[in-house]
Formats: sequence, C-alpha cells, structure tokens
Amino acid sequence: MPVRLIAVGAEARLYLRENRKTRRKVLIKKREPKKYRASKLDIMLRSSRNRHEIRLLRKAGEAGVAVPPVLREGKYFFEMEFVEGKKLRDVLKKENAVRYGGELGGMVARLHNAGIIHGDLTTSNVIVRREDGKLVLIDFGLGFFSTSAEDMATDVHVLEETTLATHPEEEEAFMKAFLSAYFSGLENKREEIVRKRLESIRKRGRYVRKDVRTN
Repeated sequence: MPVRLIAVGAEARLYLRENRKTRRKVLIKKREPKKYRASKLDIMLRSSRNRHEIRLLRKAGEAGVAVPPVLREGKYFFEMEFVEGKKLRDVLKKENAVRYGGELGGMVARLHNAGIIHGDLTTSNVIVRREDGKLVLIDFGLGFFSTSAEDMATDVHVLEETTLATHPEEEEAFMKAFLSAYFSGLENKREEIVRKRLESIRKRGRYVRKDVRTN
C-alpha cells in the first residue's frame, strides 16, 4: 500500500503505510517545518519534541501501559505500530462503561507511577484494540515527565471534563470505575494528596457540580 496521509495536527502529520516484510500497517508521525518560526528554532523544536515523545512512549511501555511500540525513529519523525481498532469515544456505552473505566484507571495509575503525564487524556486518545478489545493509549504529543500531584490531578480532571461533555449518559459509571481503579493503583502514598489536588482543581472551575465524586 502507498504511504497515505490520514491526519494533520498542529505539530505533526500522520501517514499510514504497510510494512512489506510483515504486511502490518505502520503509522508515521512526522513533524513538518513551520515557516513562521526562525529556521534554527524550528529545527531545535521539531527535533527535541520528536525525541521527547519517543521517550515518553518507550517509558510508558516499560511501565506496563499499552501504547503503540516505536519501530523506527529519525530526527523529525518516528514510526510506530498501527493499532487496529476504534476510538473509545466511538464505542463507549452504558453496558461497557464500568469495564473500560476500570481498565483505563489502572493504565493511568501505572503511567503516573512512572512519572508520566499524558497531557491530553480523553476518550479520543484511547483505542479499543480490534484483536482483543483491550485499551491502548495513544498521542503523547502534549505529554511530559512529572511526579507532581497537581499534574496528575490535572490529567484526571481533563478526562472528567471531556467525558462529561462527550458522554453525559456514560460519564458517571465510567468515571466512578476509573477513579476507583486509579486511586487503588497509585503507589508511594500518593493517593490522598492527589485526591486533595483533584478536589481543589474541581473547585477552581466556574461551576461546581453537586455530585462530585472522589472514589
């Protein structure tokens, strides 16, 4: 199959191709030059951000989080295994909300235990893998390394807010299962401080929901 452009983002383009030897699909993430930036700055940013995302993916995989394996890397691009499946956003229903919420909560706990913040934790960045129905976390373009309880709580709060907006009927069951698995999985006595930070972040918002949950 020829190389095919499948998505254009603010920082990168995604291309799909087939590995001739394995016949498996490969996803290429390429950071294109930005004409509005000075040349030296552009080169530095594209290169450093590319290395950073590769490192995040590899560290997440080492921590036991299901992510697309990086197969090959260049200065401004990297290739990873294409995950066949559908976005969680498109398959989340009342009947599977507890299952997927619990599974994702455990994944994010492992991620945070490894000092990794996803930065864009939404159901659009989770793939339900076709072959086994397991969840795979994708798109670490906004991710970073941190052991801050504030950053962990912010990651969780982003998921709370976006899930409420996109899945209002499933949100309660999904987030209850997520939070239970997430807090149960946190290590190094982080549970209580992250709970407090999450509650504080919720209260900073313009509106405070009456049915706030912490477990």
